[in-house]
Amino acid sequence: MINFKYLRTKFIWLKLSYPFRWAHHPTCDIYQNQRIDISFTNKRLSLCRGCTFLYSSTVLSMIINFTFFQESFSYLNYFGILLLSLGLVFYIDSKVKNRKLKAIARIVIGYNFGLSLIILITTSDNIFRFVIFSTIIIFYHGYKSLRLIYPPANLCETCEYQPKIPYCPGMIDKMEANHNFDSIVLPMYKDDFNNKIKNLSNE
Repeated sequence: MINFKYLRTKFIWLKLSYPFRWAHHPTCDIYQNQRIDISFTNKRLSLCRGCTFLYSSTVLSMIINFTFFQESFSYLNYFGILLLSLGLVFYIDSKVKNRKLKAIARIVIGYNFGLSLIILITTSDNIFRFVIFSTIIIFYHGYKSLRLIYPPANLCETCEYQPKIPYCPGMIDKMEANHNFDSIVLPMYKDDFNNKIKNLSNE
């Protein structure tokens, strides 16, 4: 049975949180170079810069490789591109602080992910498909491990508002959304709460 009240609750939170939901960083000035802020009709949408580059390049890679290079897919081409790209990505993420080079690393990851996906979809070679699927899993866990070894800088540690986090300018959008969400959703569940309390008291 579909729980429409639950779905409505999710929709309300999505509607309230979309301005900052995909920013993946606080929406203050200190993280400005790690976000893409889009303004329209007195509203703002903040996107994570790295994720935007990664997913955009994934989609673009799938379109380009499917349209122009589908006939040239091979083990040699795939792993040649992959190894060169991974070397670049691992070097940039572990040694380089420049944000523009970090963006290039995300584009490279997206390109390879898009290439891997389009081969998975189009190839009739099940061994090739298995190898590529395994490569995606290995790279995913390898990259997560790299991020643990070389974590991104936590700019909040040097912020003047650090003692007040999460009550700081970077979190004000989220605090307002939480307040508005509670004021809308709690009355929806008032009867449910009262019935649950009544049932507990009768046990």
